[in-house]
Amino acid sequence: MQQAARNVGGYIATARLNALNGHSIQDIETWDDNDERVAQTINTALAAGKPVVSLGDDAQLLAGATLALLDQPGKYKAVTEALNAALDKSFQTDPIWGVPTADAAYIRYAKKLALRE
Repeated sequence: MQQAARNVGGYIATARLNALNGHSIQDIETWDDNDERVAQTINTALAAGKPVVSLGDDAQLLAGATLALLDQPGKYKAVTEALNAALDKSFQTDPIWGVPTADAAYIRYAKKLALRE
């Protein structure tokens, strides 16, 4: 069973997909030691019932939550609530999908600016 999982994972990571313009998932994102460290940190925080907002990117959050639930499936509700809070914050602060910030060029200031001479 483990070998079958490795084979499927290897295929998913390396298959060139039309949806990715001929690239593989691994071309776009490769999981490295830092990603694993952050996912383990998130796992530890979730196991302790702590919030995980801003502890990692979306992939790291999902991996950490998966690890936490594999270890303690009884914490499903608490883990998914913490994960949802973290993903909501990630969405809100995402530069593409989040809430746009005001551009300073369009802000009207109340007082006049004086030029220095």
